[in-house]
Amino acid sequence: MKNIRKIYAVWKFQMISKIINIKTLIIFLIMFLYIRAYEEPIMDFLKAVGIGIEPYLYPILMNDIVFPIIILLGYLILVCDAPFIGNGYLFLVARCGKKSRIIGESLFMLSYSALYTLSMYVFTIINFGTKIEFGTSWGKAILTLTRTDAAQQFGIHDFNQTVVENYMPIEATAKTIFLCTLLLWFIGMLVFALNYLLKNQVGVLLAAMIIFGDLAIYNFFSDSLYRFSPVSLMKLSVITGVNQWNPTFLYATSVLIGGSLILMAIVMVSAKFTKGISIDNRRQR
Repeated sequence: MKNIRKIYAVWKFQMISKIINIKTLIIFLIMFLYIRAYEEPIMDFLKAVGIGIEPYLYPILMNDIVFPIIILLGYLILVCDAPFIGNGYLFLVARCGKKSRIIGESLFMLSYSALYTLSMYVFTIINFGTKIEFGTSWGKAILTLTRTDAAQQFGIHDFNQTVVENYMPIEATAKTIFLCTLLLWFIGMLVFALNYLLKNQVGVLLAAMIIFGDLAIYNFFSDSLYRFSPVSLMKLSVITGVNQWNPTFLYATSVLIGGSLILMAIVMVSAKFTKGISIDNRRQR
């Protein structure tokens, strides 16, 4: 019970310090404006045909090529300074100990990933205001943009037909939110682990390479490499199919969760052989 309180103390400290933060507010505002601009042609389409739209655009947008890259880069900016050593943090670590600190940091990263993902989902909805129509089907607007050339006529990015044809909207939305949360957790833990071990920003560089990995495979490499790309494992269009290279939902979940837990374990093992975090290291970050 005592260790749980220590873990909770680290988690709470980080949640408060990261949420009530000017950088967080700026990044969230930028993401909101980006999503609003991205969805503007869709709004023009809705006004032209006089129909509403169901709140299920998120799984379609996250299966695009460019859209998820911008969303993921926004998150990377937020966690680039992991392990978030700041005022009052060294005192907290001294009280809680290394093990509780690392577990607390890992749980914070998972919670922060979920908060960011859910916020992006909400942003895809609120931009449409009264045009949102709640239902259990994809709705006329999404089906029209998916199955006709209406998207091209209004300058809308292609809607991924694989997602619409193979999933019910609530299932697609829930699975995309779940997988995106796990992907962000993995990215956050990668940055945290490498920055902790190497005392520099190599974690940010590697995470950025992973984020662009899906785009590189799409343009230059074989589709069989998708199963080795964490970003690709978040996309329902990749984990849906009959090809031998198509990973399953279970495979994607296992890789993302397992990768995050392995990174946490590596940091915990490394912490046993280090004296801790010095003030000099804090200033370097």
